[in-house]
Amino acid sequence: MNLFIKCVVIFTAPFITSVCLANDDLGLLDSLLARGLIAPSDYQEQKQLLEKSTKNKSDPSTTKISVAKRIDTSDVSILNDIYLLKSEQIILASNDQTSNDLIHDKSHSGHSENHFAGPYIVLTNEWKRASVKVDGEKISKSESAPSFGLGYTYGLSPNYTLGLKLSGDFKSGEYGAGEVGGSEKKVVEKHHYSVAVEPGYVVNPQLLVFGILAYHTALAEIEGGTESVRMKGVGYGIGFKHSIADHLFLMGELQRVDYGTKTIDGSTVKPSSTVGAIGLGYHF
Repeated sequence: MNLFIKCVVIFTAPFITSVCLANDDLGLLDSLLARGLIAPSDYQEQKQLLEKSTKNKSDPSTTKISVAKRIDTSDVSILNDIYLLKSEQIILASNDQTSNDLIHDKSHSGHSENHFAGPYIVLTNEWKRASVKVDGEKISKSESAPSFGLGYTYGLSPNYTLGLKLSGDFKSGEYGAGEVGGSEKKVVEKHHYSVAVEPGYVVNPQLLVFGILAYHTALAEIEGGTESVRMKGVGYGIGFKHSIADHLFLMGELQRVDYGTKTIDGSTVKPSSTVGAIGLGYHF
């Protein structure tokens, strides 16, 4: 059996040699040495022969003897082992190159805008728990109403954003309704708008969480009165955006709004509200 293998090796040696030389046979010798399939002394000898044959293009007879001796002393009894080792080398080299390419791409993409950067529009429904102090007495009102938002998110880095948003209500609401000084009073809110600054953090490519610091303004009236006064207030809260499809995202917010004190029809009025909102947005 050993005689048969040697004969096959001798007659196929020129073909094997040409393949090895074309694909850096020194790398193959390194693999054989690492796997213990060739003795260190034989490794040095074969390395010198291969380097010499590569430079001088030695005759086939010398190469046949060299390859046969290497396979015989290395106890490599199956020619396919050689091709297996070469295939593994090629795969490892390919993986190394792929890893280098990924690292290279990441180093460039680190300065690009993150997934949430750019302009957007969002339609929401708000659930508002509002209250107002009228001449020191507190009355309240809970209601829901649709609203809209137009915004732009700046990608400061792959993980941090800064958003600007303009919001408005589609219909008028109420700060509160109830008995004040023995009579029923209702404080109405009209033409409510807000401008918000929203610093954010990208948790993952689908989720952005952000803080809210907003300026609010609205007209306030006492139902049945004659005055309409512009109220101004500050809002603060938290929110999130979650991508659900290409360009589409789900948004949620929770915000507390405190207004200043104004006098309307002789009554001192100070509104406040807690607002929760859920909406569907489109990212351009």
